[in-house]
Amino acid sequence: MLFPRPTFPRWIPAVLAGILAACSALPTAAEDSVYPVTSPAEPGRTNTISVRWKKPRDGRPVAEVTGLDPVRLATLAAQSQQPTDWRRILAVHTGPRGAVRRDLPQLAGDYSVTNGVLRFRMAFPVNHGVEYRAEFHPAEFHGGGDDTVAYDRLYLLPLASDRDRPQTALAEVHPSAAELPENLLKFYLRFSGPMGRGDAYRHIRLLDESGAPVDLPFLELDEELWDTEQTRLTLLLDPGRIKRGVLPNEQSGSALVVGRHYTLVVDAAWTDASGRPLKSGFRRRFRVGPADRQSPDPEQWVLRPPVGGARTPFEVSFGEPLDHALAERLLAVHDVADRPVDGSVSLSDSDRKWTFVPTTPWKSGVYRLKVGAALEDLAGNRMDRLFDVDLAGSAAGSTSGSAKAAPGGAVRTFEVR
Repeated sequence: MLFPRPTFPRWIPAVLAGILAACSALPTAAEDSVYPVTSPAEPGRTNTISVRWKKPRDGRPVAEVTGLDPVRLATLAAQSQQPTDWRRILAVHTGPRGAVRRDLPQLAGDYSVTNGVLRFRMAFPVNHGVEYRAEFHPAEFHGGGDDTVAYDRLYLLPLASDRDRPQTALAEVHPSAAELPENLLKFYLRFSGPMGRGDAYRHIRLLDESGAPVDLPFLELDEELWDTEQTRLTLLLDPGRIKRGVLPNEQSGSALVVGRHYTLVVDAAWTDASGRPLKSGFRRRFRVGPADRQSPDPEQWVLRPPVGGARTPFEVSFGEPLDHALAERLLAVHDVADRPVDGSVSLSDSDRKWTFVPTTPWKSGVYRLKVGAALEDLAGNRMDRLFDVDLAGSAAGSTSGSAKAAPGGAVRTFEVR
């Protein structure tokens, strides 16, 4: 039975904050090339001001304005300009030439001033076939006057032919275990290239054992939870159907039922950022086990210390699958002086095992495995709190003793010989 989309209770923002933490940005690469400009500045205008597009390696374009009065620019920067203030000076949007800029939506991004250059970096990679316009308004920059004069640049990333670009594929889906808890909170979908935004929920379905779609299993957000590269989507199952004692759960029950099988389906017609369909569709069948209402307990993890003098792996077995993105980011190795050890991280055994390989050979001594407090299991339980708390007041599960002793996280020590 279809049920109305739930309103957002007060615990939803906290849940989304944890999800967005898993979608944190990667380090930004340096700018390396100038975008092709498809329309010149206003014909006949002579001015040292230049507006141009530059492309960093992370695919997020940068609009730059050079030739500005350095004193005026430094004054504005010192006044701690808000994004809304900068947008009046450098407006970045999509839309046709000659449109009234204030009637067009502004693109998300960050403004900065460096070495006399005003920059705007887009928050997301561009989509093929979409026009992006950067308009500099000198009247706004100087604090008044005729606002009809603008210097602008248009960037159009053309649609490449099928021969010129590889097809995007769905590379990984987590969790990958054959059995998932009844109160599973989310899936991660990682693609081989940037995907288009705003169309995800039309191309993802959850089927029951009979092959029929499960009614509204996901929390369909207007702002889809993509990472900054638009290659990883966080897909939330509706928390209102997971938490007991709230209206969606009481009316329709959990989207997953223990003992049954389900299939996650991704449609091949879903298009990437260039407007091209996926290389193939995706199907994964899994069974549903009992709900997980126990917090992760690092004290119960099995640590296998490496051998000194070599780059041998350090392995940690959790005993259960943990949240893939958070486990990649929130576990770290520190030396006896509490300095982080450089190395690479991987997860295996359906996210039950964490492996760390150092950049340089291990030195003999004592090391610390530090675990961030925001680490979650597949049901969203953290070390210091459960995702699902009985609203009637009785315990819905239990948290670990180690987490209570260290609410900011947990630390395990190990020795390299």
